[in-house]
Amino acid sequence: MTVICINDFMFSGGDNYKFDGATDIKVYNNLLVRDILIDRIRKEKFLTLPQPDCLIDVAEEQRLKESA
Repeated sequence: MTVICINDFMFSGGDNYKFDGATDIKVYNNLLVRDILIDRIRKEKFLTLPQPDCLIDVAEEQRLKESA
């Protein structure tokens, strides 16, 4: 199960974020994202983060362009 914690601006579509397929949603009013995250870390003891697939090594991109 993937758990995310976002602010109400983003959840309501701010910055064009879409959560149409979200399930098992829990809404906490008047809480800071920071506090929810800290509570989750204390409960889980560790976090397993996915490897980002949207980041690129710009230095490597530049080397490839220069060598072409």
